[in-house]
Amino acid sequence: MEYILIKSILIITAAIASAAADTVHHHPRTMIFKGKFWKMWPHDKFIPFTKYPLDGWHVSKSVMIICLIAAGVVPGYLWYVDIPAAGVLWVLVFNLFYNKLFQK
Repeated sequence: MEYILIKSILIITAAIASAAADTVHHHPRTMIFKGKFWKMWPHDKFIPFTKYPLDGWHVSKSVMIICLIAAGVVPGYLWYVDIPAAGVLWVLVFNLFYNKLFQK
């Protein structure tokens, strides 16, 4: 039963990270995020020895991917219950943050 809670938290975190990245990309003028970290261009900072930019969009998308992979690895209930439940949870959380909480 605790796996369902862990999986839900990972999916919620992934949806919030995706909403943050999409807000940075699609609504730069009306987003609630401030500072250079949340600007898409120019890329000022990179992880040393890589070309991975340290900005809000890239970090948010990376968090989303890591959480989705982790949610897929955590044991679940039944796949035909887990997938639709995860989809509904994702859509509800993403829309709440993207359309309401991350906008001025």
